[in-house]
Amino acid sequence: VVHRDVKPGNILLARSGKVKITDFGVSLASNQKTMTATGMVMGTAQYLSPEQAVGRPATPLSDLYSLGVVAYEALAGKRPFTGPPAVAIAVAHVNDPVPPLPAAVDRKLAALVLRLLSKEPSERPASGEELAALLDQLVPRTPPSGVAVLVSKP
Repeated sequence: VVHRDVKPGNILLARSGKVKITDFGVSLASNQKTMTATGMVMGTAQYLSPEQAVGRPATPLSDLYSLGVVAYEALAGKRPFTGPPAVAIAVAHVNDPVPPLPAAVDRKLAALVLRLLSKEPSERPASGEELAALLDQLVPRTPPSGVAVLVSKP
C-alpha cells in the first residue's frame, strides 16, 4: 500500500509505544488501479515528494520522503519548505536544497533524514524495512517494558 499522505496528523503513537499510520483515504494498494488522472497531485503540499509534485505516480519511496519531512520537522521544529501558496511549497520540494538540520542533531541521524529527503527516489532507503534497519543501527530498540535492564551505579 502506498499511503500518499504521510504527515504528522496521520501518525499516532499507541499506548504500547507502537507507531500507527492512519487515514488511508488517498492510499493506493499495489494491486489497485489508480483513480487519479495522469499529472494529478494527491497529498499535502508540505509533505509531498518531488515525484508527486510533478505528477508522477507515488511509490513506497514517496511515502519515505514524506516520512523524512516529518522527521525533519520533529528534529528542527519546522518543515524544510514552508510558506503560502501550496504550489510554491510543492515546487520547493522539487527544486530547492533541503536546509541543514540544527547542529545539535546527531550527524548520522541528520544524514539519514537528508537521505530520506533526496530529490531522486533511488537515493532514498529502498524500503521501510531498510529504513528500520538503519534506524536500529543509530538507536538500538529498547527492551519491552517489564524486562530488567542492567545499568551501572552512579
